[in-house]
Amino acid sequence: MIHAALSFTPDTYGLKGRALGRRVANAAFLRAAVQATAPAGGGAPVTGYGYEDHHGPEFASAVRAIDPAAEARWLLTTDVEALAAQGVIHRLDPGVQAEVWTRAWTGVGRYSITAVAHTVFDRLADLAQLVREPLMPWDALVCPSRALQSVVREVFAAECEYARWRYGAAAEPRLPQLPVIPLGVHCDDFARLQEGRAAARAALGLAEDEVVALFVGRLSLMSKTHPGQTYQGLAAAAARAGARVALIECGYPKTPNDEEAFRTGPALLAPGLRRISVDGNDAAARSLAWSGADLFVSLSDNIQETFGLTPLEAMATGLPVVASDWDGYRDTVRDGVDGFLVPTWAPSPGLGNHLAFAHQGRTITDDMLSWGAAAATSVDAERLVAALAELIASPGLRRRMGAAGQAHARAIFDWSHVYAAYGSLWAELDARRRTEGGDVQTPRSGGQLEPFTAFASYPTRAISGETTIALRPEADPAAYRVLAGHALYPGGAAAAGAVAPLWGLLEQGPLTAAAAAEALGRPLRSVVNAAGVLAKMGFVTLGPG
Repeated sequence: MIHAALSFTPDTYGLKGRALGRRVANAAFLRAAVQATAPAGGGAPVTGYGYEDHHGPEFASAVRAIDPAAEARWLLTTDVEALAAQGVIHRLDPGVQAEVWTRAWTGVGRYSITAVAHTVFDRLADLAQLVREPLMPWDALVCPSRALQSVVREVFAAECEYARWRYGAAAEPRLPQLPVIPLGVHCDDFARLQEGRAAARAALGLAEDEVVALFVGRLSLMSKTHPGQTYQGLAAAAARAGARVALIECGYPKTPNDEEAFRTGPALLAPGLRRISVDGNDAAARSLAWSGADLFVSLSDNIQETFGLTPLEAMATGLPVVASDWDGYRDTVRDGVDGFLVPTWAPSPGLGNHLAFAHQGRTITDDMLSWGAAAATSVDAERLVAALAELIASPGLRRRMGAAGQAHARAIFDWSHVYAAYGSLWAELDARRRTEGGDVQTPRSGGQLEPFTAFASYPTRAISGETTIALRPEADPAAYRVLAGHALYPGGAAAAGAVAPLWGLLEQGPLTAAAAAEALGRPLRSVVNAAGVLAKMGFVTLGPG
């Protein structure tokens, strides 16, 4: 099985900050990667990559927190040779431009690049830009849901049409693969929560005859889920079923207005509905909420949503789910089997130009764009009440649907299966790259030019392999070390480890840069850069070969 090198920053994996869905999913992905790559301390090293050396120890620490015996390896994004040896690199968001252009320096066939598309509603222009990047058919932008795959295809198709209009009918950009691989859940973590049901309900002050609906997620009107129809639906369903119903909202407000809206909303829209607020950033409190609930409800109405992890977590816990028929929810919840999918309504295509124009002109924020769409989106109120009332009235139905969802989650969405799907994708892309990518030449792009090419007209002479480098008679290594450590020359200016070997070689006499590079077994650019720095400092002279 091929294991990709994983992009890493602490923020990417939710090691710091609030438990956002993206971070939770990424942390779970890393856990799956460690368990599959280095099971119980055996197997291969878990490889991470990034632009910063200091993230290497943090990556190793994150890996060891999952498996103390696991070995971690760190590569720099600029080390294309090491990445080529790895074969595949994987980024957990679609911002792969830097990785793509770094690879293009030495050839697009060197290794495959995969990335995951999460929230894209506010980044459609960036998504379209990927069509113009040197991404290849042995690369992939993974879509967690079929709905998101449709979004990406629509954006790519529009951008390809624009490219043909702008550059001629023959323009046909190469595109990456767009496979659908869902997010996952570590099912064992959630299955155990049912064991603490009695204690959890007691801790939450729940009566034995109360039917408890649970919502888990960020409490944001604009950028997550509007709760109004949930409140109204639960109140109407409770009345229809003749039952006592409580709603647990487990999350945290994004803004003071959100806090006020969620706190006072039930009294306004559903008088008599008991609301219990649980801090979603408190792991122990979150576990109590999962353990004490009878059913899960999430009526997502938001274009920032792409998959929806919490219904899957509810299924893994053994709770029946009532969800909006929306984005990735329809990929996880089987209507009538694991719960119910409630039909949704939203404006027709072409009726949101005012929102797109305002967002492009930056007269509205990302949240306002999101809310502009969500405000006109609703679920079928009657179907919602019917679904909730049926579950509220029937403990047997709740048990059957909960058991079906739990089995489905374990069979399809456990991270062991999801990560294996990534392994299969990486193997397929790697095989395709080896077959098709060897002869692909990458022409230069104007935005890709390195400084000494772009500004080649600036100097009088260029330092090349034929340039002779001679040590000045008065040159003193101690003096170099003083200058290299001084604020006049930030970071020493020369590549680490390049100056001392070159200096030692030059003590034997002048050499051309090419001869020095060959003698030292170093790239010519390393020797030329070191020679340029030493000349600037006054320790060597440069002359024609």
